[in-house]
Amino acid sequence: MKRAALVVLYILAGGFAPCQDGFIVQFDSVQAGYAAGGRSVFERNWGYLVFGHQVTNDGSGRTRCMAYRLGPAGGLLSRTEWDTSAWYDYNFGFADPIALTTEGFASGVSRFNGTSDMIWLYSFDSNGELLARDTVLYCCTTDSVDFGVRYSRATSDGGFVMTGYWDAASTSAQCLLVKADSNRHLEWWRTWGPDGLLYSGYGVEQYPDGGYVVTGIRLGSGLVDRSWLRRTDAEGNMIWDRAYGNFASNGESVRIGSDGSIFTWSEYQPDVQSDSKYVMLRKWTPGGAVVWEKQSHFWQWARARDFELLEDGTIITTGGRSTFSFIAKFEIDGDSLWSRDLHAFSTWATAELFDVTPTSDGGFVLTGNVIQADADPTPTLQTLWVVKTDSLGCVIPGCQNTGVQEYVMDLQQRLRVSPNPANDLVSLALDLPEGGEVQGQAQVQLLDATGRVVLEHKVQQNLNKLTATMDVSALPAGTYYLHLRDAKRWLAGSKVVVQ
Repeated sequence: MKRAALVVLYILAGGFAPCQDGFIVQFDSVQAGYAAGGRSVFERNWGYLVFGHQVTNDGSGRTRCMAYRLGPAGGLLSRTEWDTSAWYDYNFGFADPIALTTEGFASGVSRFNGTSDMIWLYSFDSNGELLARDTVLYCCTTDSVDFGVRYSRATSDGGFVMTGYWDAASTSAQCLLVKADSNRHLEWWRTWGPDGLLYSGYGVEQYPDGGYVVTGIRLGSGLVDRSWLRRTDAEGNMIWDRAYGNFASNGESVRIGSDGSIFTWSEYQPDVQSDSKYVMLRKWTPGGAVVWEKQSHFWQWARARDFELLEDGTIITTGGRSTFSFIAKFEIDGDSLWSRDLHAFSTWATAELFDVTPTSDGGFVLTGNVIQADADPTPTLQTLWVVKTDSLGCVIPGCQNTGVQEYVMDLQQRLRVSPNPANDLVSLALDLPEGGEVQGQAQVQLLDATGRVVLEHKVQQNLNKLTATMDVSALPAGTYYLHLRDAKRWLAGSKVVVQ
């Protein structure tokens, strides 16, 4: 589990935390037209480290594992690509697959497309530079077996545990659980799943007694309760097994509380005939009994991704519904504190956030990918995105006071505010994507350091350009927060300094 030291914050009026700077960045120019996406993100003393995947431009057309180093404001410092020119695809896994270690980071990596699949363990230093690549699991000289890893975590003995899937031609796909020792060598591996059902592991955590808790999905014709949770001993042997979620097909993540309680973040689908679902938080006893469950975010294609247990007992999550992604926070008993929907300006473009990590300023950093809209630089390209928010899920502090709950991800870099600093007039301009339309009357709001709206103006639209001018001459000197919104969505924002 990733942890960050939490800073004690004195939250002003309405939970406003102005000291927490945020950003939204994408790396279209770095990708050069090749699809990419983030999978895990970590805060470093120099900025942020993102692990993800990108289709390489080496001519092979294959997917490579990548590390992206970002400065404190989200600007790209450097990028590393591994396994260049190999005629295989490589994959870290799905949601938050990178493990923290004493040296830095590690992850199981799957290699596909060859005469045999392989699982390696990649080890990295604290800056994301590759230290070693060790073969953990290798099988078969034919195409009769397909297997891969989706999630990795360090273990208390200096080793690693990984989960994924094992699909042999003679049987249905099974869950794969792999244990590597402190020398990065295979210690043991287990598979399970009755023939006729398709099993796959998506998340694993070590239990305090040295065993493991694994979560994943199972699929089969007419099958009810498609998510599953299994607790094992230290050798991977089953202690108990539970199925849940009704007709939902994703059981993404599992975490262990300080008291040994088990938390899952998954989905619940009430009707097999409908594609509408809930996302669901569940708390389990060490013996596998349900303490409570809370369902929320009911929508078409609702999906759970990553979540973390915070040191104050609250829970931060990310997931999605329809083309949106969201970041949401819950109380220790699963009751909702707040939720922010994040999406691309184009309503058809799907936004995905695969990891959420608490940061040292009390905020959060997230990574994933968004499909670019028709008028963006590379239409339909899957583009890596990184989002930094404050403790309330706002990229610009005060978003919770603007009266909207939907936040656009891909207009932030189009906003221009000048002059800044200012002492009389401040002008803003935002160029919408070609054919883009605001919903209702757009307006700009200026908030002070307590989260109070001090100025508010209507915004003019001329073709695809939004413009407004605000007179700040009567305001006391200080830092303010500008929010541009329409009738339904937060579009972009900026810090404004008044002299």
